Amino acid sequence: MEQSEVLGLAASGDKAAFESLIAQREGRLYGLAVALLGSPHDAADALQSAVLQAYRSLPRLRRPESFDAWLRQIVVNEARALLRRRQRESPGRTPEPAGDTAPDPRLSAIEQRCDIAAALAALPAETRLTLVLRFYEDLPLREVARLTRAPLGTVKSRLHYGLKQLQAMMLKDSDGERRASDDA
Repeated sequence: MEQSEVLGLAASGDKAAFESLIAQREGRLYGLAVALLGSPHDAADALQSAVLQAYRSLPRLRRPESFDAWLRQIVVNEARALLRRRQRESPGRTPEPAGDTAPDPRLSAIEQRCDIAAALAALPAETRLTLVLRFYEDLPLREVARLTRAPLGTVKSRLHYGLKQLQAMMLKDSDGERRASDDA
């Protein structure tokens, strides 16, 4: 059955059809939410809210061919809402990067991704959102601007400064390890 047919069934209330649409995309959407929020627990909450909202809103989807972009937008919006709630609950709180030791240059690829995820989590929410959409989702700049509801120039600026911040954090971590090993 083609996606347009499954979408039609789901839009008319067929829960099994909707579940199959979500099941095909759940891993990618969850990964996006984790990258945006920095917390698997928060990502699961945001994804659950997004799926519920998508189920309720599906009959109003005007362009079925843009289902994936529409669903991604809902996940991004839910993640942003969760970030705003988190900010209201504890203003000025900056997420702490995971782990208390500097990365070993021989780390596996998985551990290196964890270090990058921790550095991403320490970035301001809008900067993290921009970087994740551009590099994790591999979206063009104009699409990132549309999803974040920011001017293209702002998106470019966030990318530039976000990458500089990530680089500084990663260099700081590797310098900290070198100093610690030099002191021994």
